[in-house]
Amino acid sequence: IGEKIGCGAYLFKLSRIKVGDFTLQEALTPNEIKYYCQAGTLKRYLKSIEMIVAFPSIQVSEEFAPLILVGRQPRMKDITAISGDFARNDHISLIDQTGKIMAIGKAGLDSSDFRNSNGQAVLTYVRVLN
Repeated sequence: IGEKIGCGAYLFKLSRIKVGDFTLQEALTPNEIKYYCQAGTLKRYLKSIEMIVAFPSIQVSEEFAPLILVGRQPRMKDITAISGDFARNDHISLIDQTGKIMAIGKAGLDSSDFRNSNGQAVLTYVRVLN
């Protein structure tokens, strides 16, 4: 800005006050984290990944869910439901039958083309959670 108006400038302080739906008022300070950790109550302040990640999802069968942990690629027969619309390379969640997020991946095809995949890779794993 200073360069544009010809006077020079610098940034003295920058604070992030919001990330997605989460505000600075909801955040804990390092001292609060230490205190709650020592008190054994930190868990009540932590948000589950299901509360944080809002990607479209692919639900897999109960039989397939354990295979996610070893990086096995789901096939069409392993998928029981699709929730939300996504395009190829969008981030998606891979969830089990209870709605627990097992992995995050990038879609191998659009959600509208999903049932006509003809053997294409459903997703590429970005992170497998355990």
